[in-house]
Amino acid sequence: MENPLKCFAELRDPRVERDREHLLEEILVVAIAAVLSGAESWNDIAEYGEDKREWLKTFLSLPSGIPSHDTFSRVFAALDPEEMEKGFGAWVSSIAMLTAGEVVASLERFPYWCIPTSKSRFLGFATE
Repeated sequence: MENPLKCFAELRDPRVERDREHLLEEILVVAIAAVLSGAESWNDIAEYGEDKREWLKTFLSLPSGIPSHDTFSRVFAALDPEEMEKGFGAWVSSIAMLTAGEVVASLERFPYWCIPTSKSRFLGFATE
């Protein structure tokens, strides 16, 4: 399986370079994993990251540890909604191809605060 972060390659990091303490790709991975595991707020996402730190470190570098809930909130609020929607859609499509339609993937549970879209709507995808 290809690296899922390739789907977000065109996602521009809106932060000032000198102020980047955490890697954008790693913020995305932690947030997506947390929401798939039931996180419902920025606090939940940060807590998930802390709880799963050792596991996350097996495939993420986490040079500055797990971002705070405020960092998750600020970064996601600053992301370009259209770029995020495009990357997220590509990631979900890659999962659909990988599973060859054997798994139904409903991502409607992703709340608007986690995956901003250009039309302020939920993203939901399914395979048959």
